Amino acid sequence: MHLLPAVNQKIMLNIFSMDEKESKQQYHSRIADMTDDYIYIQIPINGTSGKLKRLYIGDELEVWFVTEGGLNHYFQTAVLGFREDNITLVVLKKPEPQSITQNQRRSFLRVPANLELSVTVEEQPALIALTEDISGGGISFRSSKDFSVGVQASCWLLIPNKNGKPEHVHFNGEVVRVSPQGNAERMIMMRYTDIAERDRQNIIRYCFEKQIDFRKS
Repeated sequence: MHLLPAVNQKIMLNIFSMDEKESKQQYHSRIADMTDDYIYIQIPINGTSGKLKRLYIGDELEVWFVTEGGLNHYFQTAVLGFREDNITLVVLKKPEPQSITQNQRRSFLRVPANLELSVTVEEQPALIALTEDISGGGISFRSSKDFSVGVQASCWLLIPNKNGKPEHVHFNGEVVRVSPQGNAERMIMMRYTDIAERDRQNIIRYCFEKQIDFRKS
């Protein structure tokens, strides 16, 4: 049986981050509201310092909650926005019930990587860019072209293999955050909305190989 958390239920969460110290921080919050597509939570509080934690659109989270039987249930999600309702609530993507597991799945390690990326929006010419970083949940890249949050794109990503033969990974993505970088550039953060599980696993494998290389250097 797949369980969803309930309104007013206490939850715990981690933020996927390249900062190892940040990625180990645990925060607690409470579910304030829920719709068919979204979960609204209170601003998380650091479990150690008791301070409020500011989240940003595009942040990838692992959330867990405890059922009546005392079992932890985990799911991965992303911050989609905020809602003012007397207090500020954080809007999260609601998980599919079948994606909630009893196993912690901190697989969306994000690593810096300059990989060739092709981005096509509707019938416009493809934009060729280099990724800034990459994870099993999404990518970011720099662009002088303007993108809007919510834009859908069809993308190809070139993933190198240790055997020297690169793999072409196709995915559909959604822009979740745009940050000005100066010099008319913007950092575009995109999450995968449709990707073959085999391709996602190839990306995750690449991220862990990169992390091992970083530790050796």
